[in-house]
Amino acid sequence: MVSNILPKNMELRPMTEDDIDSILETIRLCDEEEAKTAGEVFEEEDWEGQYVLTEDGIVKGVTGIEYIDGTDNSYWLLRSFLVPQLRERGLASSMTQELLGILNEMEARKVFVNTGDSADAVIAAEYKEEIKCYESLGFKLELSYENYYEPGESRLTYGRRVGPVYSARPLFEPDARGVELVDISEIEETMGAYIIDWDYTDDEETFGVNDVMKEIKRAARREGRCVFVGFPTNLPWVDEVLKDAGFHECGRLIDFYEDGIDEVHYRIDLQQS
Repeated sequence: MVSNILPKNMELRPMTEDDIDSILETIRLCDEEEAKTAGEVFEEEDWEGQYVLTEDGIVKGVTGIEYIDGTDNSYWLLRSFLVPQLRERGLASSMTQELLGILNEMEARKVFVNTGDSADAVIAAEYKEEIKCYESLGFKLELSYENYYEPGESRLTYGRRVGPVYSARPLFEPDARGVELVDISEIEETMGAYIIDWDYTDDEETFGVNDVMKEIKRAARREGRCVFVGFPTNLPWVDEVLKDAGFHECGRLIDFYEDGIDEVHYRIDLQQS
């Protein structure tokens, strides 16, 4: 489609409605729970950004991308699934590399992907296989959340440049807009991990330590284990407020919003894992 990475009898193409049954069967071979989730998504006719890998016209894999709102052409790489026979032939990296070629044609700037680590030896081995694939394609670890999903189950976020690299990192003046904390909610697929949602305001009024403490107490009342929040680096005053409330920086996604503006991630633990 964009290169000669794949064998001639294979193609990575946009998903269509006619592919749904084959895709769900492919996912089911890899992960029964993920197949249920995918089925619910497809029922809503939501398959934008999904791509299928075919061999001799038969669906053998699925992958995808999702544009990150509020960024300058940053994307998430969605979880990929490939039938065991093709995984054993080492075609997972070829499928992802083909997708990177599509992103390049779309003039994407950067792409991020979530994977993980686990205390369970079998799950950890699967994650290591994923990570080996991503690292072979130039992805680098940018963020590590220990005990994210549950104690012993961590989340790792890797990033990779797609477009040209700048010769000098852009500099930005602090954003003068006000910021308010909107809500706190438990993160899907986790046990007791919460995230604080925020938004810009129409004036210059911003939140303070007391506002952050209120959200922490809300999570604690719900028996939350930990709370996360992320902010762009052109809101430098946020760092002091969050650290005064007990948060610590646990990593950043480089050039997440645009070149020169990272997303800094903060964490506070409410219970020992």
